[in-house]
Amino acid sequence: MSDWVDFAWQGLRMSVPDDWNLGRVDGDFEKGYARLDDAEIVRAEIEWRRLKGRGEALRLTELVDRYLANLEKKAKKVDAPFEVQRRARFLKNKKFLEGREYEVFIWEADFRAYNLALALKSGRVVLLRVLAKLDEFLPEQAEAVFSSLVDQEAEDAHLWSV
Repeated sequence: MSDWVDFAWQGLRMSVPDDWNLGRVDGDFEKGYARLDDAEIVRAEIEWRRLKGRGEALRLTELVDRYLANLEKKAKKVDAPFEVQRRARFLKNKKFLEGREYEVFIWEADFRAYNLALALKSGRVVLLRVLAKLDEFLPEQAEAVFSSLVDQEAEDAHLWSV
C-alpha cells in the first residue's frame, strides 16, 4: 500500500494515497467539485454544496435519489449496465458517522464507486466517492478516505494541500 498524504480544498480535508493527483477543480467554498486521479483512472471525486438559503433544504436521501437517477439515465442512453446498492455495508467502523446524517452506497457501471453522502455541521452537503476498476475490491481504502474527511469551516485557518 502506498503512503498517504493530505488533500485539502475549499475547507474540506481528507487523506488519500500519495499517487492520487489533482485532476480537476471547479467552483468555490459554497459549491464545487474536485477530482483526484492516479496514473490510470479517476480515483476520487468530492462534490459539495451549501443547502442553507435555498428555500426548503432537500433531505440527503433525496439528493442521493437525484444523483443516482441521473447516473441511471446516462447509462440507459448508452445501453450500459448500471447497478446500485443502497445502504451498502462495506464500512467496518462507522464511529466517525455517529450523530450525523449520511448514506453509504455503491454503484457499478464501467467502474465501481464507493460513495458517502454526508451532511456537515456547517450546512454543506458532501458527496465523496472512491472509484475502482471492476476487478478491484477497495472497501478498506474507501473507508480510510471517508473516515479522514474533515470539515474545516469552523476552524480559524484552512489547510490547502494538493
